[in-house]
Amino acid sequence: MSPAPVRRVKSHRWHGAVPLGEWVERKHSTRIHRVAWNFFKQPYWSDRDRERFAAFLAALTEGRRGQARDLARIFAGVLRGEAPMEQEGSFNRYHRVGSDAPRWLQMFFRDEPQWEVRLQAWITAILGE
Repeated sequence: MSPAPVRRVKSHRWHGAVPLGEWVERKHSTRIHRVAWNFFKQPYWSDRDRERFAAFLAALTEGRRGQARDLARIFAGVLRGEAPMEQEGSFNRYHRVGSDAPRWLQMFFRDEPQWEVRLQAWITAILGE
């Protein structure tokens, strides 16, 4: 009695090989977008969100690599009162990050007014606006 032959499951690579540095940057960017979306998807509640969002902004504004330009554009739009849009991967598809984000951010700035200035300074440094 011979065992059934072992068959390899066919792997589907949609985009081919990706350099490790690019893959890590993409994952990091996705994580940052997801964290921002998780804040903006629910109404602002000072007791729950204030400290955590300030820590998120501190980490975000300290970094100036990789996807910083895209993130700065997203937050610049939110500061202008636009609902942010996010580019997904290498496709040209967009989805809403949070339509209430501008209002959410303004409520946060009422609690932490220094962050509006710091965030704007970071955006200016990244985008040169």
